[in-house]
Amino acid sequence: METERKEQFRVFATIDVLGSELEDISEEHVEQVLCKVFLPFRKTEKPLLHLIPTDEQERHLQSPALFKVHAELTQPNGELTVISADQVQITHHTGTGWGPDLNEHLLIGAPWDLKIEHIREPSTFYSAPRTTGSFWISPNRLLSNVGIRHFDYKGHVNTERYERLTLRITLANGWPITFEVNTGFRNRTERETVMFDEFAAEFQLSVDTCGTSTIHEALSQIEDVLRLVSFVGEYSCVCLGWDAVDSTSVTEYYRPRRLSNSEPPSVHSALVKYADFHEFIQSAYSQFVSHSPNTALRRALDYVIPDKYATLESEYIMLYAAVETLVLYFRRREALEYIFPDQVEWLALCADLRKWLKAQPALSTNKDRRALVYQKLPELTRASFSSTFAKFCERYNIDLTDLWPMTGEKEGDSLSMIRNKLVHGEVYTPEKYRALLGANQHLRWSVYRMLFGMLDWPISKTMMAPTRIARSAIHKTWKRDREVASN
Repeated sequence: METERKEQFRVFATIDVLGSELEDISEEHVEQVLCKVFLPFRKTEKPLLHLIPTDEQERHLQSPALFKVHAELTQPNGELTVISADQVQITHHTGTGWGPDLNEHLLIGAPWDLKIEHIREPSTFYSAPRTTGSFWISPNRLLSNVGIRHFDYKGHVNTERYERLTLRITLANGWPITFEVNTGFRNRTERETVMFDEFAAEFQLSVDTCGTSTIHEALSQIEDVLRLVSFVGEYSCVCLGWDAVDSTSVTEYYRPRRLSNSEPPSVHSALVKYADFHEFIQSAYSQFVSHSPNTALRRALDYVIPDKYATLESEYIMLYAAVETLVLYFRRREALEYIFPDQVEWLALCADLRKWLKAQPALSTNKDRRALVYQKLPELTRASFSSTFAKFCERYNIDLTDLWPMTGEKEGDSLSMIRNKLVHGEVYTPEKYRALLGANQHLRWSVYRMLFGMLDWPISKTMMAPTRIARSAIHKTWKRDREVASN
């Protein structure tokens, strides 16, 4: 169904064309371009900008590029409305000639971030600083607080929530957040009204935040919470923007992001029992924050969220990238990245190795072969992946003995060897494809346990427990699959 939007503003905007040397596009600055702002009725949909330039303005805007848009509108009551977007991608560009010197141009732009700020007239400011607002969240049933919805005879909706089951969390910056599901309405016709749910993370503060960077810091922190929700629910959950009211202004901030077009899964499909979810998200977020810097953990969580559009090979490589990201983080934190951290010591040893290699009969008379061996010497400075991975599992008490081995080749291809074959162009035949499916699932189970280990959450309280996995048909045939994949 086509997204429904309503024109909320019509303004004259200043457009900055962001230049690109690669595309040979020069920077342009165009003022007084007529701009229509269309906002969606639902937070899960995207806003659009319609630019209607004159002939002269269109000549400066006709090259495909990213635009920066800024407009200000002073209302009769003295309120100032500021509309801005730092990145606008033009998705549609048309022109119609109606006659001599009578042309109509239309550029439709999709803003990556759209901010609409209403700054009240100073005499209407509140006396004390305060902020009330909410982050807009994409649908996820794990964030649906338990309650009962009532409809009165006028059609109004009241939700009776069980307070003790309401999900609350405190962000790293100290902001208390409460997750809510609000009811929205859309009158499609005089006789038809559509009701829908909108998910939000609400906050109330005793300071002003709209004109500061603190709300964007909180935005990145709520995204970390949603990464954990996405991980445990195996379904992407993102922040779509926010709105806030403080003592001087009202602000809406749209962040159009990619959403899954499938329905959110049941709470009973999550990796953690729904009865334990509140405890998990609070405990896991605390552990996430403690891993500082947590960029590696953040990236690994992004890698493991299932993507139904991914091929089996690309999914496998992304899952293994999560493994490598976590192991590299551990290497560096524990100073395990290099066998010879002292560069002087390594250079002395390397010189001795070169002399020894040059004296070997297989290399002494073959300069080209000797040069190829010399090029491999720098690899000797790094500790092996298998040894570091073993220490990682020991550090976080991760047991993978019931799964397809991550490293080693004694009894066939390990998960690491399969990854190496894939990235170096190995094509698995249809006969081996089922084996690759099994390896992919074992890799997913392995990286899930690694993440739960780093988040200090017991595997026994997840769907990754060995007793649960052992009942899977894929697990029962993994040794035979390994043999097939290795041949």
